[in-house]
Amino acid sequence: MSRLVLLTVGGGLFPLLPLYAIRLGASPAVAGNYLSFSFLALAIGTLVAGWLADRFQRRKALLVASGVLVIPALMAMSRVTSIGQLAVLTATVWFLSGIGHTLISILTGLFAEEAERGKVFGTLELTTGLAAVFSGLTFGRIADTWGYPSLFMFTGFLWILFPLIGLRIQDRVIDRAAAQEVSGDGGSLKLRGGLLLLLVASVLAQIAGSVGSLGTSLAMDKLGHLATAISSTGIVGGAAILLLLPIIGRLSDHARRKNYLVLGYLVGAAGLVVLVASVRLWHFWIAAVLLFVSYSGSRVVGSTMVTDLVAKRSLGRGLSLFHMTYWVGAVVGLSGTGYAIENLGMSSALILGALIPLVAIALLIPFREARRKHAGVAP
Repeated sequence: MSRLVLLTVGGGLFPLLPLYAIRLGASPAVAGNYLSFSFLALAIGTLVAGWLADRFQRRKALLVASGVLVIPALMAMSRVTSIGQLAVLTATVWFLSGIGHTLISILTGLFAEEAERGKVFGTLELTTGLAAVFSGLTFGRIADTWGYPSLFMFTGFLWILFPLIGLRIQDRVIDRAAAQEVSGDGGSLKLRGGLLLLLVASVLAQIAGSVGSLGTSLAMDKLGHLATAISSTGIVGGAAILLLLPIIGRLSDHARRKNYLVLGYLVGAAGLVVLVASVRLWHFWIAAVLLFVSYSGSRVVGSTMVTDLVAKRSLGRGLSLFHMTYWVGAVVGLSGTGYAIENLGMSSALILGALIPLVAIALLIPFREARRKHAGVAP
C-alpha cells in the first residue's frame, strides 16, 4: 500500500509537471532539464537508500522518516511562482521518494522465495497499474477544474497515508556472518559480467521510456488536449498493467527471464513508433499501453534477475543500483528529449528514441542468467 501511494502521487504528477513548468515560462528544453534534475535527485536517493539499508538495516525507520518529510515539500509546491522554486521542491520530493521506493523493493526481495520472485515482484508492480488508473481519473481533472496549486495540496494530504502504512511494514535483519558464509564473497557486490550488462541495458531502456513519457505530454499539449485527456493515458496504460503483469511475473518464474526482458524492450520501441503517428486521443492510448507494459514489465523481470544474481547480504545495494538505472536513464532521456524536440522536431526525436531499446537488446545477447534451483530452467 505504501508503494501505491508513492506511485499515485509520482506517476500522477509526472505527465502534468512539464505542462506546469511551461505555464511558468519554461521552454521544452528547460522543462526537460527541470524533470531531468528531479530524476537526478531520485537517482541519488535510490543509491543512498541501498547503502543505508545494508549498512544500518533499519529499513522501516528510514521508510517512515523519508515519507514524513515529503508532506511539507508537496504542499509547498502549491505556492511556487518560478521554475526555480518548482525545481528545488520537486527534486526534494523525488529524492525522498527514491529512498522510499527502493526500501520497499529491498524488503520485497528479502522476503521473496527464490522460486516465486517473478510472481512476487509482478504482484508488487500491480500497484503501478492501480496508481495510474486512480491518478489518471483524478489528477488531470483537479488541475483543469481547480488549478495546479489545489492539485499539489491534494497530493500532500494523500501522502500522509505513506508513513502511516509504513509503520505496519515488517523488517528483517540479515546476519552478516551467515550471509558471508553462504555467499562465499564476503557479501561484496561485484559490478561485472551479467550484472553490469543488465544495468547498462536498463539505463538505455529507460532513456527510451523517458522519450516516450515527455514526448506524450508535449505532443498532446501541442495538439490542444487538456490535462484530463493527458492523464487518461495513465488510466489506459494502468489498466493494461493490471491485466498483463501477473502473467509476465509468473511466466518469468518458469522460463528464461532474459527472453521476457528482450520482449519488453521491443514493446517499448513499438510504443514510440506508434507515438510518432499519434494524432487522436485513442492513438495516444495505444502508445500508452505499449509504453506502460514495457516499463513495468521490464522492471519486474529485471528486479527478479538482480535478486537471482546478488547475494542477500548485498541485495540492498544491488536492487538500489538497478532502480537507479531507471532514474539515470530518465536524467539523460528527459534532458535530451527536450533539446531533440526543439532542434529536430517531435517525430525525429521519437524515432531516435525507438532505436535505443535495440541497442539494449544487443547488450543482453551475451548475458547468462543465474542458475535457479527450483524453476527447472537452465541458464
